[in-house]
Amino acid sequence: MYKFLRNEFKVGTTIPLLKVQKKVAEATRVSRRTLCRLMKIGENVETAVAMAFSTPRKFTTKVLH
Repeated sequence: MYKFLRNEFKVGTTIPLLKVQKKVAEATRVSRRTLCRLMKIGENVETAVAMAFSTPRKFTTKVLH
């Protein structure tokens, strides 16, 4: 993100602010599809449809003492 913003400072705005999703996707280096999915999850959290972001492929292990 730092490189993206530094480049915009040096060169000028490369993506107009009217294209917010494209600009955020480029700055964070994620696909627009991923960005849309994250925005949908965020909306669900804000409206209390879901409690928090989930990590579907994250496995937790319990340490036995």
